[in-house]
Amino acid sequence: MMSMASPNTFSAALPFLSEGSSLVYAATHFLTQGGSTSLKIDEESGLNAFHVSATPISDPSYASSFANSISAGAFASVQRLLAEFDAPYDIAGRDYGTQLEKLRLRIRESYSLPHSVDIVFAASPVELEYVTLALGNRDNPAGLANIVLGLEETDPGCAQAAIGLHTVDLTPIGQQVTSGAPVDTGLTARLQLTSLPLRDLAGDPIPSEDIMLSIASAVDLALREGKQPMVRVVHGSLTGLVAPSTSHLDALRRRVGPAMTLIVDATQGRISRDNIAAYLSRGATVLLSGSKFMGGPPSSAFALVPAAARNGLIPLPAGFDTVFSRHEWPASWPGAEGLPDLANLGLLTRLSAAIYELELYATVAPGDLRRVVHQFDAAAKRLMRELAFGSVSVEHSRYTHDDQARPLEVQTALMMDTSRRRLTEDHLAARGLHLQLISAKLRGSRPVRLGPPVKHLKLPDGRFAGNLSLSLSMPQIVALAAMETQSIADQLDSDFQIIAKRIRDLT
Repeated sequence: MMSMASPNTFSAALPFLSEGSSLVYAATHFLTQGGSTSLKIDEESGLNAFHVSATPISDPSYASSFANSISAGAFASVQRLLAEFDAPYDIAGRDYGTQLEKLRLRIRESYSLPHSVDIVFAASPVELEYVTLALGNRDNPAGLANIVLGLEETDPGCAQAAIGLHTVDLTPIGQQVTSGAPVDTGLTARLQLTSLPLRDLAGDPIPSEDIMLSIASAVDLALREGKQPMVRVVHGSLTGLVAPSTSHLDALRRRVGPAMTLIVDATQGRISRDNIAAYLSRGATVLLSGSKFMGGPPSSAFALVPAAARNGLIPLPAGFDTVFSRHEWPASWPGAEGLPDLANLGLLTRLSAAIYELELYATVAPGDLRRVVHQFDAAAKRLMRELAFGSVSVEHSRYTHDDQARPLEVQTALMMDTSRRRLTEDHLAARGLHLQLISAKLRGSRPVRLGPPVKHLKLPDGRFAGNLSLSLSMPQIVALAAMETQSIADQLDSDFQIIAKRIRDLT
């Protein structure tokens, strides 16, 4: 029997906080529980391994490609949620299920989703990998071919989870497991992973048509071997790519038909309700994160599963009882009743914070979003010119007639190529700069937060080029959209001047 540590254990011993109300203490505590062990707060810095705080902070932060500290409004919403329960807040599974149903309703309203779309909750994009495996794991003796696009631009744990392995020693529901061991032995034995890149060796985006042909080739091979093909495409990668195009995706669907299980990795969250509806109408499951663009604290996620994707499902693998509560899956899902009747109050608080931000963002008019994105793009270009940074390409090196405009939400993030500057030219140097910018508080300076480097391009000597990301979150856009256009420009320029000064001081 595996040991269980409740994700709802509450302690008022939070030495990194000053004296405050019990709800402040409880909110801060639970925001760090029931998810990745990286949520643990370092007492000296007040930050977790994602370099963000469990309480609101005012430092300039344009790191939503990676992780956010919780906003003041979302933190207050978590306190309101906890006020519904009695201390020590150890709620029953039934109450947890009721709260998650409320969140499902709020997500459907925010994205204008029909009730036919199921919603599965997970502690992070890593656990969403197991959700996708459940969708592809059909009654097929030959097994499952997991064909993944852009795996190199995801959390390192996602590659491990994509072949059905545990990535940690303690799961979100408190189960002690062994990192690297199968979540379910039978499932892992049936899996074959094929990873397809988004960029070529020169760092340029691979044309959509070429990507479509690579996917089609992998699907054809899977079908010849009698395997169930599952294809995961990308809407908003870490470096800002959407691939393949909608027309090429449709061509792939016409070629393969219903034999293919289709997944859309939109875990950056930079996707509109119209794009979500377009994918769902094609039978694709859409993966989203409550952090990153959505602006909630790290370690929450959910999958939007259309009715067409649920045809022919078999019961969940038995090993999923180490990772999920039954309430995180729709009650009608085959095998969900075999999962433990547990509550994960930490996950509930983080999801609630993210959906608070989503609801506010849903009220932003399209014209106001365009104003903010235009000013962000202009200010970012001024910053890069001042620092002699380039931009990581999001344009194809050659074009086809099927190329399409990048979605507006994807334009809320860009990757800055720092490799032109000697002191930040490679990945390790850029990583060091990123950490110095965040840890400035320890040296008496004001910290700034940017997205960390991504390994996207090899230099001639084999090192990876340096880069940093600059990105907006939903709460930032909500705040900026309420301003006059010139005020938006002034605010962004003010923040970016702080960033520029800190980078010049450090390099």
